[in-house]
Amino acid sequence: MTADPPGGRVRISPLARKLAAEKGIDYSRLEGTGPGGRIVQADILASAKLAAAQPAASSALSGSPSLLVKGAIQKDEAVTVSNMRATIARRLVESKTQIPHFYAEVEIDAEPLLALRAQLNFGLEKDGVGLSVNDFILKGAAEALRVVPAVNCAWENAGDDGSGLPSIRHHSAAHVSFAVAIDDGLITPVIRDAH
Repeated sequence: MTADPPGGRVRISPLARKLAAEKGIDYSRLEGTGPGGRIVQADILASAKLAAAQPAASSALSGSPSLLVKGAIQKDEAVTVSNMRATIARRLVESKTQIPHFYAEVEIDAEPLLALRAQLNFGLEKDGVGLSVNDFILKGAAEALRVVPAVNCAWENAGDDGSGLPSIRHHSAAHVSFAVAIDDGLITPVIRDAH
């Protein structure tokens, strides 16, 4: 059991003190998260978990003589990409440089969505159908375009409509695209008429 340091008494709960002794943890070095900085059971368990993780991290670094090793981290070379990756890169650059962008963020509580998903998946299980969270996000995006149709627009460069001036094309349907990662890059299938 660890004795209290000479500089003063360490505030620790009896259960935490017993647990520290069992696990061989020097609690005098810990900062407590309990009331008034008191060391509690959770502090001892967190310290034990950290101590257990450190040998794993040390063994992962074994074979490396020092964390301050100098030199190249990999071979300096240019690797030719596939046509798909080249097209993805070109389209991303075009999208970011030629089309005006704005970003909207909102924070939501997804617990009701997850409960609905579980309920629907339970009912659909016999048909071999399962709904993902992504399915709900896609449908939510389509419904948002219905509710706020001014967002369902695209920039058209000068002359596309014959006037010689840039214009904004308002779309009558919600065609929602999403990115799907594949081995060689990504594809963006479009769910047409998602509204």
